[in-house]
Amino acid sequence: IKGFLSKSGEIDGIYLTTGNGPVGVTDALKEFGLAGKSRIVCFDFFPETVKLLKSGLVHATIGQDPFSQGYQTVKLLYDYIIDKKEPMQKVVHTRIEIGLRENIDFLVTKNHP
Repeated sequence: IKGFLSKSGEIDGIYLTTGNGPVGVTDALKEFGLAGKSRIVCFDFFPETVKLLKSGLVHATIGQDPFSQGYQTVKLLYDYIIDKKEPMQKVVHTRIEIGLRENIDFLVTKNHP
């Protein structure tokens, strides 16, 4: 981000594919005086991300339901390998939630009581 900003001087939006990347990105934007001016979308409800979301430096985060993703994968494999039971469906959907400043307290409380 710093390399890009040093060449272009501006950026409209940033999409982070890693959950724990917004801290470094917002630090870089602060350094270039662009904090809060660029839209940032990232993943997961890490405490640092929630704090940045509440402050307005991150605009949205996507919760991916990591527990269900891990649990369903292991359960399907166990059922197939041990019990010789075929999955009932080809695709298993897990919950995705969009976290915004307006709803993040509800989502964090709901997912981590």
